[in-house]
Amino acid sequence: AAPYPPLVKATKKQKLRANKKDRPPPVPLLSIPCHLDNLPRPGIFAGYTKESCVCSVIDDQYSDTSQTYLGFNRKSAIVQSENAWVLFINFCGNEAEYRDKFLFGDRQVVFTIKKPDAFIERGMITFLVERCENAPIDQEKKVIMFARPGTRSKFVFCGECACAQMTERGNGSMDLLLDLIDFEQLIEEEDYKMAFAKMTESPENVAGVS
Repeated sequence: AAPYPPLVKATKKQKLRANKKDRPPPVPLLSIPCHLDNLPRPGIFAGYTKESCVCSVIDDQYSDTSQTYLGFNRKSAIVQSENAWVLFINFCGNEAEYRDKFLFGDRQVVFTIKKPDAFIERGMITFLVERCENAPIDQEKKVIMFARPGTRSKFVFCGECACAQMTERGNGSMDLLLDLIDFEQLIEEEDYKMAFAKMTESPENVAGVS
């Protein structure tokens, strides 16, 4: 009998193409509102992926990923829904220059934006500036944050953010000093303590803006 042909593993590109064919049509996240009046409790785990984080804050009809494919850039640290900007922070950046960090006993976070002129980033910065200056803003919008100590950890929902300070850097990036509005709730949750206790005790994370 003729021998069976050797098995050939599908390449990464072939798998991606197959997945795209099987998934439902994308729904742009920009067209989907977040449930800002019914967000998860600050300090609880939201999952390992950005998609699981986004699904935890949007309407249930869109959070079933078997029926809906959410259209947003999964490589970006900032994504935008109809009424919110969602930040994703990893405290383990490969480049020290862009490493985000906790400050002042976890009450604030330094968040670096590499391309502040990009569309979503520029919109969020404008919103934060106007909010700081008490200018008329859309009160129905918010900036919310998910964070994790490393890529092998789950994201923790950290609640709403406000901006205390912006610093432009020589390389074109921008540092945002963010206030964690829901700090008191955040630190009471066991998930938050489990994820960040060791890291936030480090002196380099409570020293102030570098």
